[in-house]
Amino acid sequence: MMNNKKSKFWILAAALPLFFASCRDGGPVVTQAHLASLSLSGAVYTHEYGQFAYFTGDIPGFAAMPDIGQTGEVAGGVFSFALPAQPGAVAGAIALEPLYYFFDYFFDDFFAGFYVNISDREARGVSARSFRTEGAERISRGNWSASEYWQTDDFVVFVYADRPFSIYSDGQTIAYGDFPLALNAFRIDLSQGWNAIHESYTFSAENSVTVTLAGGNPAGLRWVLWSAGETLDGQD
Repeated sequence: MMNNKKSKFWILAAALPLFFASCRDGGPVVTQAHLASLSLSGAVYTHEYGQFAYFTGDIPGFAAMPDIGQTGEVAGGVFSFALPAQPGAVAGAIALEPLYYFFDYFFDDFFAGFYVNISDREARGVSARSFRTEGAERISRGNWSASEYWQTDDFVVFVYADRPFSIYSDGQTIAYGDFPLALNAFRIDLSQGWNAIHESYTFSAENSVTVTLAGGNPAGLRWVLWSAGETLDGQD
């Protein structure tokens, strides 16, 4: 099992085609983040020793993290969660917060140090990276793939915005421990309402990491069920 830094470095290789495409075109890759449906659903998988397997059970009471006032469930191995059209108006939901808190230092739960520009610093909203029960089972949208030479971890974060705006970067490289860490040049256009942002982390055998951000919720990703304290990359 790779350590946390190394596992994140492996992810970058899968992102390299998009990264280099943006360089060839002379500008950032522009993607749209708008989420067409408020209904999140799909088959649930477990993950162990690099292998995915279908989950066939039932688990009630999944709330978004942070709580947005709604709950979902797994029934017959299928996850379902209805995003509220306006989470700030739902009883018990957290208040909308300035989204620049979330974007100023790119998702700093992962890599503090990447600065992401935001076109409207007055935009407010909430974000949900995962869904949890009181028993600490957790479901997130993502994937994991690897070879002898690279490893890639993919995640999707769902973002509600009270207005349209964009986040963008000209591309950056920072030091992550002893390794160079590169962020692609991108612009993601978010709409008023719910959006999906796809994060891809590739770690190469040459000890480099590439991070790629794009709008969207790719169909090839999975709903992955984790037990308490267990995550794809060692972070909870």
